[in-house]
Amino acid sequence: MNSDVVVVAMIISYLFLLVLFLILFNRKTKSEHKYKELLGRYQIVVESVKEVIFIMDKAKCWLFINQGWIELTGYSSNQSIGRNYIDYVHPDDHETIEKHLL
Repeated sequence: MNSDVVVVAMIISYLFLLVLFLILFNRKTKSEHKYKELLGRYQIVVESVKEVIFIMDKAKCWLFINQGWIELTGYSSNQSIGRNYIDYVHPDDHETIEKHLL
């Protein structure tokens, strides 16, 4: 009789853990879906504005450039990503840009 109670308790424990896992997995799946949905909306906005939106690393090299950059300069993403922003600034303006903008 005592071993039957232990077996039942173990089965109930395993079922509880399984239900808990399914609940947590469902929450994670919903969160990932919401994240992907928001990311998609963000990408639409970033790519549809006419202004230039960019991300640079600490070395001031382009990591991301939106469509606004391509339309403004004529340089493709492949031509620009990984290059230093200063490569696209007229030499007469280097000092001013370095001093005031960044």
